Amino acid sequence: MSDEAKGGEQAQARGMPKWVALLPIVLIVGAMGAIGHHHATRNRVRHAPGSLTGEQLYKNYCARCHMPDLKGAGAYPGLRGREVPAEEFTQLVHQGKGLMPAFPELVADDVERLRAYVAERRAAGG
Repeated sequence: MSDEAKGGEQAQARGMPKWVALLPIVLIVGAMGAIGHHHATRNRVRHAPGSLTGEQLYKNYCARCHMPDLKGAGAYPGLRGREVPAEEFTQLVHQGKGLMPAFPELVADDVERLRAYVAERRAAGG
């Protein structure tokens, strides 16, 4: 019998709980969320309100998680689906949701330019 097989039998004999095998997966998924939040928040740009275009705002605040093509990746949803009403879009940007951090520093004009850019890209197919 190989040493690996003996090790596996010994672990089973000790009655190792099944959750121990799932722990690394839970830790990895949690770390992915923390990394995504770090990347989104470190991307914040100090700018005068109204000085950035919708595209620049998207690149600086959104593209790292939602991807440049709006398709999203992994735990980060794509933005090509339904159009989000302006009020709901503003709330999502200012308050965040799930893994998405809040960006309360964006003024109404910036949020509107960002929403218009996403809507324009969605209509154009990404």
